[in-house]
Amino acid sequence: MMPRTSLLIGVRKAATFVAILLGAAMLIKFMTFADETLASRHTHVFVRDSQLLSTLRAVCDSHVCQRYSWELQASLDVSRNPCHSLYDFVCGRWRRAATAPSVRESAENRLLTQAMLSVVTANSSDRAPDVVSETVTGLVRSCLHARGDPSELVGFLSRRGILPYKWRGPYGVLKNLVDLSVNWDIHVWFDLSIAVQDTATPIVHIRTSAAFEEWIKVFKKMGRTEKYKRNLENTFRLLGLRNEHLTAALHRASIMNTLVSAVLRSARRAPDSGPLALNIGQIAATLTPAVPATAWLGALRAVVSSLANISEETFVHVKSSRVLRALNSLFEFGKNRQEHLAEHIAYRTFVEIGWMVDERNSTMRPFQLSPENLETRCLRAVEKMAGRAWYSLFPALPRERPQRDVLTLVQFINASAGNIGGPYGASVPADVLPPFQPSFFANWVAYREAKRDLESSGIYDILRIDRVEDRSWQRGQNWTVEPLIFSYPFFHTQLHPAVNFAGAGRLLARALLSLSPANVSAQEIEEKAVAAALRALHESPETPDGRAAALPNTTAVDELFFMASCYAVCDTEDIGHTARNMCDGPAMRLRSYAAAFGCKPPLEKMFPPQETYIDFRI
Repeated sequence: MMPRTSLLIGVRKAATFVAILLGAAMLIKFMTFADETLASRHTHVFVRDSQLLSTLRAVCDSHVCQRYSWELQASLDVSRNPCHSLYDFVCGRWRRAATAPSVRESAENRLLTQAMLSVVTANSSDRAPDVVSETVTGLVRSCLHARGDPSELVGFLSRRGILPYKWRGPYGVLKNLVDLSVNWDIHVWFDLSIAVQDTATPIVHIRTSAAFEEWIKVFKKMGRTEKYKRNLENTFRLLGLRNEHLTAALHRASIMNTLVSAVLRSARRAPDSGPLALNIGQIAATLTPAVPATAWLGALRAVVSSLANISEETFVHVKSSRVLRALNSLFEFGKNRQEHLAEHIAYRTFVEIGWMVDERNSTMRPFQLSPENLETRCLRAVEKMAGRAWYSLFPALPRERPQRDVLTLVQFINASAGNIGGPYGASVPADVLPPFQPSFFANWVAYREAKRDLESSGIYDILRIDRVEDRSWQRGQNWTVEPLIFSYPFFHTQLHPAVNFAGAGRLLARALLSLSPANVSAQEIEEKAVAAALRALHESPETPDGRAAALPNTTAVDELFFMASCYAVCDTEDIGHTARNMCDGPAMRLRSYAAAFGCKPPLEKMFPPQETYIDFRI
């Protein structure tokens, strides 16, 4: 009887446990339903905003304006209160209907599609032939039909000294990693750039490598699969390893990849102290003791002009302390494994650029590039190579008044920031570009080797959303705004000025403010950018067709501005709440925001209001 009694007791306990789980699940479901029901009753905001967008559509006289208002309406979550969170209100439904992770990525995809269309229709276009556009088109086409000789890639790796049988001794690892990152845009373990100011004083920037993060994800998911191992074997065969050495090399690479991944995970467990500003001597002493200052100096001097005075006192900006801790752990681990590191770096370099020789040799996920992925990769590669010449793929638009109005935003930030022009009509002398070669890999090498000459010609003087490409800010120079800032849905000549200033205006202000040498936080930059764009909107003249006066009052214009500024940063992933912080904090701190949405005083406790006029000097 005892076993039977024990069995019954066990069944009873199990039943009780299941009942508790079911009860908890039902309770959670009921509470969620109650929250949604209560939230759905707060419809007074939606009714007013529906009227706002309906009014906007009523006065829209173009398909673009109608399209934008419907897309914005589809993104709104009317059960959310904008006085609590503008991001939840504006982007709440973007997650459900989005075809791309973010509004920005949607805009980037549209630009790439437009560029690809220009390449395809280049011969049949009505436009007069242009040497620069023909060169850029030829680069894209040579990339799309890449059938180069793998020996080109082997020769490149051999000259860099990162083939296992061509290794160059201690601390060659760091020198080659710095060279690959600075001169070749291949960021194996870190993303390092060097900006030389007018005084020839260099500033080193060290950031997390997006390529390294991507490789870690791929290895974690597929590192133990036969497909990954076969790919590794094919790579080593291409790099010249003979059959008798292949098995040992594969074994070492497999162990090395696993250990590098483990070392990185361990380094990430350490607390992140955030951005750092220190010199090379401090880095070597406190954060990378496995890499002495002499190794840092040797690596940096090897890739920087001899005119630049690099010493232990050279200033270094570090994006995250974890980058240096991971780097130190990897070098500490690899002290006695130089050849293993060489094989790992050679493989990772092949991962990044092997597709240029032949797309069938690509080792990026999913290891075989589809035509769509190859198109995107080729377009982005040529964009980086060609700089402003890339803009020749886009039809030249007249310098219409709305674009000029947004560009006047520069004067609200700093009138002496230099000559900043729109992306259309930017000219590049044809003789600046390296001669065209049949092999895309050879073209890529030629452009990277001519990088310094191309920089001095101003071809890379581009003001991007995130930062100035490859160079530090220099006052008095001519800078060209990248097309992304002046593209739909951030900007269009047929959109309401509130949308243009909230999109392109805010992005332009953020790009300018981020160039400030002062140690300004990202949140403060966002706040100033939104306030500057709003001020520029208030002080801009009306457009000739009267779209600025089409909405009933200034409050309605401000309301559309805040909604559009938030819509521009909608992101389905929103890692670390970056998009939410870019939307809520900068806008909800302004007094005009509370007036636009009718928010009550408690909002001021959450976000203390800022003054309308801010000193934007940089």
